[in-house]
Amino acid sequence: MMLVKKMLNGITMKEITIKELTDQYVVSTRTIQLRIKKLGYEWDRTVSKVFK
Repeated sequence: MMLVKKMLNGITMKEITIKELTDQYVVSTRTIQLRIKKLGYEWDRTVSKVFK
């Protein structure tokens, strides 16, 4: 299990993709994006970045 901060940093640094997370946790990409948003971050899928 990854820590949230490590996961968000991994996404931003392109070390892990949303698709890899969906496969690992068996959820949809929309679920991952909604959880990121619930934590107070914004997800820009066109550039694959997470913003506070």
